[in-house]
Amino acid sequence: AAAAEAAGFTAVEELLERWRRRWPSDALDPPEVWERVVAIRRIALQALDALAPAVARSGAVVELFARDEGETLLRAAKGLMRSGERTLANEYLRRASDSVSHRQRLGRASPGEVWRVKKAKLKITLAQAEAPGAFSTDGVRLPPEKKYAGMLNTSLVGLLKTTHNGVWEGLPGVAAEVATIVGRLASALAPLTAHPEVG
Repeated sequence: AAAAEAAGFTAVEELLERWRRRWPSDALDPPEVWERVVAIRRIALQALDALAPAVARSGAVVELFARDEGETLLRAAKGLMRSGERTLANEYLRRASDSVSHRQRLGRASPGEVWRVKKAKLKITLAQAEAPGAFSTDGVRLPPEKKYAGMLNTSLVGLLKTTHNGVWEGLPGVAAEVATIVGRLASALAPLTAHPEVG
């Protein structure tokens, strides 16, 4: 039984690894393909649960599925965002964040998993804040919107707090990415706070 369980775990692990290497093209495939791929993979895992419950419901495989769910939703969110489907991308990102947050509360999400979701959310905030302001009826570029100053400041303070608390210690790659995002947040915040009506 132990050998069969180990073999089942290895087979599932290899399947998920193949899936992680195979995704639609951000540039060539239409956005709906991302939804379709995520849905088909979910159906495949449901079929595995029905056909091989001893494998699918073992503790190790359940943990594999839980970790993969967040990664799958996050990758789909990135693909949808690059395809221009911002609303749907934000929904997938919300689901990825919920999945990882749940695992974090259980003490099962690694700092790397938490950071990947946080980084994706911060990049969306930055993209919104760094976009040029709209033009007035006189053709003059309006100052950045007030709401982004609060978003950026909250994000910056939160990220600095995690660094101060040593959340990223032992993860030099993540720490470097955090430092880069901190710099971008501060840079994006500066012109917003330069406008009196924005503060």
